[in-house]
Amino acid sequence: MADTSIPDNALSSILDAVDKPNAAVARQFPGDSPRRQPVHVVYGGAHLFKADAAQKLGAVALRALQDYAPDANALAETFALDRDLAARIYPRVVDKLTREPVEDLQIAANEVAAAMRDRTLPSSIGIRIKPLSEELKRRALRTMDLFLTRLLERTSGALPPNFVVTLPKITAPEQVGALAQWCEAFEYWREKPAGSLKFEVMVETTQSIVAPDGTVALPT
Repeated sequence: MADTSIPDNALSSILDAVDKPNAAVARQFPGDSPRRQPVHVVYGGAHLFKADAAQKLGAVALRALQDYAPDANALAETFALDRDLAARIYPRVVDKLTREPVEDLQIAANEVAAAMRDRTLPSSIGIRIKPLSEELKRRALRTMDLFLTRLLERTSGALPPNFVVTLPKITAPEQVGALAQWCEAFEYWREKPAGSLKFEVMVETTQSIVAPDGTVALPT
């Protein structure tokens, strides 16, 4: 006697109805990118960025660690950790702060180019532009054009790995569309492959979450 009541062929005919919808969902929402995702982001003014910025931040962090938790036992006491756990974590913290203290740095073009040459960039880097509000939209896109144009001139047309543009303070979906159009236009005029420029949006305003009619503004 079969373990189930519905025969396999009958079950298959039922499940066939969701094949196409499931495939459509998988295409629209492919899930997390297989690329490495930074665990933290450092935002800093472009006027402060230098080619060795990440290394300097790491040195400052290491000094703070030495001052307040010079060994695993001190780390355990400071954070109320199990001593065995602290003993395993401590050398990893020191190694991380020495080897790669910054995973993603959002910020001027000549310094980024120098850091690319010297291989001192974090694993991810980008620029956070001004919002595309009525007052700032032209300034935002002009600044990004100047930045990217000068960067490409200094790197023989190469973008840093995992370079991302960040759009903040969105108040209308058309602002996101405008940035997408701008990226496509820049790729065209600089003869870059489609999709070379990537951007992310900061969901931080009421309008980016709730539409004027009270519905959810975020795409589903």
